[in-house]
Amino acid sequence: MMMLAIQGDRLHAPVTSMSFNQQGDLLLAGYGDGHLTLWDVQKGVVVKVISGEHTAPVVHTLFLGQDPQNTRQFKAVTGDCKGLVLFHIISVVPLFSRFSIKTQVYNISH
Repeated sequence: MMMLAIQGDRLHAPVTSMSFNQQGDLLLAGYGDGHLTLWDVQKGVVVKVISGEHTAPVVHTLFLGQDPQNTRQFKAVTGDCKGLVLFHIISVVPLFSRFSIKTQVYNISH
């Protein structure tokens, strides 16, 4: 768990939620300051940081599964304590070990 906190200037943001993908090789962690981090579990490295979308503590992270048409594309949902829900499409380009993430915003706060 200490590894999840070592991120430079985000050192003091507590992990508030996390989810592994079905294969167990990716970990999506949500933090108290609203940012998200995607980890490559096998390499133990951060592959993507998402910030600026959530402005409140992320309290839910969930991998929805793999896209059946594309084996290196994953879908995930995150939610914060203010009711903002984000839908993420995570694509992996294996040759270059790059990750791209597209995010759609759904606000279900009342």
